[in-house]
Amino acid sequence: MVPHKRTTRSTSKSRVTILEKNVYSKKVTRGTIRVALAYPSSYQVAMSSLSIHLLYHFLNKFDDIYAERVVMEGEGPYRSLETGTPLKNFDIVMFSVHYELDYVNIARMLLESGIPVRVEERKDGKYPVIIVGGPTVTANPEPLAEIADIIVVGEAEPLMEQLVENIALILDRRLVDLASERGIYVPSLGKHEVRYVYVGSLDLAFYPTKQIVVLEAPEGYVPIFGRAFFLEVVRGCPFMCKFCMESHVQFPFRLRSYCRLIEILEEGLEHCPVDKIVLIGLGTQSHPDIKKLCRDILERGLRLSFPSLRADKLDSELLELLVRSGQDVLTVAPESSERLRYAVGKYFTDSELYEVCLRGIKLGIQHLKLYFIVGFPGELDADIESCVQIIEKVREIAQGKVYVSVNPWIRKPQTPLQYFSPTHIELVESRVKMLVRQVPARHSIYDPVLAWGQMLLSLGDRDVSSVILRLASSRANPLARSTWRRLLVRECPELFKKYVIRQYSSSDVLPWSHVKLGLSEKTIVKKAQEYAERVNIRWC
Repeated sequence: MVPHKRTTRSTSKSRVTILEKNVYSKKVTRGTIRVALAYPSSYQVAMSSLSIHLLYHFLNKFDDIYAERVVMEGEGPYRSLETGTPLKNFDIVMFSVHYELDYVNIARMLLESGIPVRVEERKDGKYPVIIVGGPTVTANPEPLAEIADIIVVGEAEPLMEQLVENIALILDRRLVDLASERGIYVPSLGKHEVRYVYVGSLDLAFYPTKQIVVLEAPEGYVPIFGRAFFLEVVRGCPFMCKFCMESHVQFPFRLRSYCRLIEILEEGLEHCPVDKIVLIGLGTQSHPDIKKLCRDILERGLRLSFPSLRADKLDSELLELLVRSGQDVLTVAPESSERLRYAVGKYFTDSELYEVCLRGIKLGIQHLKLYFIVGFPGELDADIESCVQIIEKVREIAQGKVYVSVNPWIRKPQTPLQYFSPTHIELVESRVKMLVRQVPARHSIYDPVLAWGQMLLSLGDRDVSSVILRLASSRANPLARSTWRRLLVRECPELFKKYVIRQYSSSDVLPWSHVKLGLSEKTIVKKAQEYAERVNIRWC
């Protein structure tokens, strides 16, 4: 591995030079297995993802494997950052995906790189084997079933070990022999049961301490967190809110011991010239030594970046540490009214929320950021009015320094709310407007039409691949409201009716019923029943 490397890439406009540390440079021989780690988004987003660092350093441990990064900058054909090798010249292409609307980018990266998008068009063995992984395809692999040769269901560390052990089968395309492996789904064999694979002990799992650090980069290419080291504290979340797919996909909740976290931190700092530590994990606040860890990091002269914080787990000591780290924005997620908040699994009152905000302001927090979700099943106008009151009260506490993020509820597979149909899109749009118009706070809105597009790609079966392929070949913008409005209203309303609008019963076979995660179907149904009773809606 070279200590410093200049990576020069072509974009649609110009060549961009980026100075990085901890990049691998290997001599490629006839026996070298070439693996492209493809991320269907920009360089900035890719390098802000712990998964890319983990996969990159895990695979490059092996002398006969050279893993290189390919990101979606500009137009294709896409090439690797390390050697400029075209995507189609690799033996294996591994896509890591975390956002359903990026499915279109997966198809587009293949298409523009001269690789047939459909599995059936790659049977001659002239093209790379396409492997896709990530939380969204773990929950429901079917929308990409006609595109990927292999979809991995579970967590990277054990699955990468399995894939490396079976790499000869992969290269020979003897995929039928892989289907018996836990966590490996071969869509061309039809729907077959696949069981989730996860890390039993985070302390024993591989961890990338030599993460790629961007030392110099033009504006727009600097990773989201700057020159930072990613430290995963926990995996999963003990609260498992009923709308949260990631917490259900990452079940059970696990944590790294304090001793192991310090080992990772110290080794990471030896190799990574950073000024910030980004704490990774949904349930980070539930780690018993989180405050001790924060103090240790701050005593080393480093800054901290926290994930979104739960108001019921945020005491004065943790707030003080937050302020000491240089963070002047406190982000909390009331989600909705107190009534719906309790229904989805967030058990704190409005009064407790106000108390946390007040303590934060007194300790030196400058701005408050609130996250709300509109359109939960069983939502009433009264719930929106309650949200307005919450914002008004918090604005009073913060003297107007409040930022509000408003997001439509997005129905997700493998969660208790997967069974319930969404509120009609026009009503959601109306309630979003009601919420932001009544309160003069700075705000952002996730477009409800994009939310419906995301739901289609999240909840659909194999026939949804036609939408992905249509958008990829037409060069339509998958993040544009007009794109999804056209599909919803004119081009494929029947697919939205079939997957997004439809309400399921507990006895229905779902498009993802063959994917077996950690929680039993019985447990998910029980949680769905609890929700229906709390919000007073009919469901069976």
